[in-house]
Amino acid sequence: MRSSTTGNPVIDLVIGFNGVNNSNTGKPSFLVRDNNGIGLKYITGSTPINDNQWHHIVATRNSLKTMTIFIDGNEITSGSDTMTNPVTTDTVRIGDEPINSSITNFNGLIDEVKIFPYALTADQIKKEYNLGAAVVIGAGAYATPSARLNDSLVSHWSFDELSGQTAYDKVGNNHTTLGADTNPGSDDPTWKTASECKTNGCLEFDGSDDHTYKNSISPTLSSTLSICAYIKTSSTNKYILQLNRSPSNYFYEFILQINGYGKLQFWDYSNSNYGFNLNQSSNTAINDNTWKHICFVKSGTTGKYYINGQLDNQTTAASDITYGSNDFVIEKNYRDNSLYFSGLIDEVKIYSSALTPEQIRQDMNTGSTLAVSTTTSEAADLTDGEGNPPVAEWKLDEKTGSTANDTSGNGYTGTLTNNPVWKSSRECKIGACLEFSSTAQVSTTLNTDNLSPPITISAWFYPTDTSTNTQAIVSGYTGHTDRWDVIFNRSLNGKVGWLYHGISGSTYSTNTVPLNTWHQVTTIHTGSNIIVYLNGQYQGSNATSGGISTGQTIRIGNWYSGNQPFNGLIDHVKIYDYARTPAQIAYDYNRGAPIAHWKMDECQGTTIHDSSGNNNHGTLTVTTTGGNTNGVGTCNTSTSAWGTGASGKFGASLNFDGNGDYIDAGNNNVLYPPSTLSISAWIKTSLINQNAAIAGPWSTSGNTQNSYLIYLGQDASNGKLGFAIYEADNHSVMLKPTNNVSITADTWYHIVGVANGSVLRLYVNGKDSGQTASYDGTIKTIGSSNFMIGRLASNVYYFNGLIDDIRLYNYALSATQIKKVMNEGSALRFGN
Repeated sequence: MRSSTTGNPVIDLVIGFNGVNNSNTGKPSFLVRDNNGIGLKYITGSTPINDNQWHHIVATRNSLKTMTIFIDGNEITSGSDTMTNPVTTDTVRIGDEPINSSITNFNGLIDEVKIFPYALTADQIKKEYNLGAAVVIGAGAYATPSARLNDSLVSHWSFDELSGQTAYDKVGNNHTTLGADTNPGSDDPTWKTASECKTNGCLEFDGSDDHTYKNSISPTLSSTLSICAYIKTSSTNKYILQLNRSPSNYFYEFILQINGYGKLQFWDYSNSNYGFNLNQSSNTAINDNTWKHICFVKSGTTGKYYINGQLDNQTTAASDITYGSNDFVIEKNYRDNSLYFSGLIDEVKIYSSALTPEQIRQDMNTGSTLAVSTTTSEAADLTDGEGNPPVAEWKLDEKTGSTANDTSGNGYTGTLTNNPVWKSSRECKIGACLEFSSTAQVSTTLNTDNLSPPITISAWFYPTDTSTNTQAIVSGYTGHTDRWDVIFNRSLNGKVGWLYHGISGSTYSTNTVPLNTWHQVTTIHTGSNIIVYLNGQYQGSNATSGGISTGQTIRIGNWYSGNQPFNGLIDHVKIYDYARTPAQIAYDYNRGAPIAHWKMDECQGTTIHDSSGNNNHGTLTVTTTGGNTNGVGTCNTSTSAWGTGASGKFGASLNFDGNGDYIDAGNNNVLYPPSTLSISAWIKTSLINQNAAIAGPWSTSGNTQNSYLIYLGQDASNGKLGFAIYEADNHSVMLKPTNNVSITADTWYHIVGVANGSVLRLYVNGKDSGQTASYDGTIKTIGSSNFMIGRLASNVYYFNGLIDDIRLYNYALSATQIKKVMNEGSALRFGN
């Protein structure tokens, strides 16, 4: 944080880019100074963090004037100050210091800035780092989920980098090198993507010479520790990891391995004796070539083996051995270069404590963080399933050479022509990618003889300039009839879409595409319509008589003559031989995250933030003529909207008193899906006999202003929940189930309305009401009302009670997904 007055800065948290003094370049510093310009004190870390990697930085000052800096959950330095006259009327600034010219404005990315009115403990800081936005400290009884990662986490190798020579430690500095050195070689394990891994990326080891290595792990591990990982193998007698002091002896080391029976085995050695020995292991074999979560927990001479979260065996060591700051190797015998691991490894973690059974299960169930739905197995939960794999897929991850491999298995290899440039994973969206300009292109062996509608084409693209009007991302244009391109078009103010040459049906995004950021375009040719999605969201469609003519070569980054070049980066191009559904497209983009999500956890103020990233922020209006006599208030203000709602279903919530309280979330285009959607909310009320709107764009001032709505007791069905949509031809369809949807007073209920393209469904507390209402597959979008929470747009049907965690999806959630949203609440993220 950074605070300043017109005189002297009071508190500064800075990175020392030519900052406090030249010797501190790139190092984090924490400064305090009182209002009199005296009492200046600063503390500075010893290690620069200007390494173009994300870091979590916390500065604390307690009542004893002790100043401390934490980086990535670990304390790095501390000191004390003599400030006596603090200022309380300053302006908080982020990324800017206007007074001290030696402290320049921040150059880089900043996220998740928080200020607490007290000094966080080391335990709280570790939770902040490990759980990020999923943890809300100090916001009520429901706010802080139990820790999914133990506070004693020492090192965490997620293997999510997808490329490069380094597997980074996400907690400490124990970064491991792939292979023997920093140069690519045959002893490097292979990066794998989410489709083959447990969580995001992982590493594959060939059983011959692949390994990773770190010289001297820090901090030194004691006699109490826990080691956890996901592995997938069919082998026996293979090392998983080893801590070893020297290739020439066994002193003060440990080994975690798969023994000759396929069982998990931990053994360690001092300078003369075994602690745990080679006769001890798990009871269960783990080499059946399926993903297994494994943990070994050591507490003195007691060792416990956990397989998939369950205690499998307990053993006793002959002696209690502690370890030095030794060499650390994943996947081989360091002494004689043997017993190399064969298979996949993901999410390796070392803790400095003996994890409890509950913590073991948390480690297993949460992967690297609370990011649920980050593996492709979650795609099976979609209403339409994950769909068939693409018929052509160019990940563009090769990083070198003149060939782009087709990872679909169909052999449609691409050849790099006119020098497109390989880029590293730090610049790309998924793994590596290619930069295009001028006449550069990738010419594939996929011919349109093998394509016919329906087809879906998707690609990630990063436009950098608009020097060319028509920039081909994927092209099927070689001068014949039915010529087409998926393009970025400058002449249309930077929109993206499907261009037909000389044939009707060209379709472009509604939204302009900003430069210098990643986007995903998805185009569908159904046979009679062209449909365009941008970043997982429907943009528009047009009828077409055009097909896909034969004999055309599919190119990436340009068309056949080389004069329609894309300027920028392209990544992960896929072609499917069917029309992907809205749910599948949303999943491809960000694992199906909501397009609007109001958590209502602010606890103060009138801005209700949309955490989806789509800027659908709402404005809260509260009157004092009803139950909220103290108006908006805070979570500590009685009889106020925030105070009465302080204990929500997840974190805080808002209390609506039924007499003028509501949230207006505006009319951003993203709030009006044209065909399919899901809308969910938690509600709690003591007044069940009310006719009240919960959320949606709906009005009684004119039918043309309606779109969709979830509600309580509308049309005199008091005490019952309902869901309505308005078709594009101005015809309303209302689902008012007569069973399974009645509510009782002062109880939290989860309500979800789903429109799947043909019928409406209503779910209450995860259960389908069992009744449906048919609609024509369209939902009114043009001229609709603003999205309202707690009332209709026409200032009627005000809600009386608590509302929490409203979400809007632009596709139909499946019954499985709805249960996950309900049961896991704010800890669940459909998304990365």
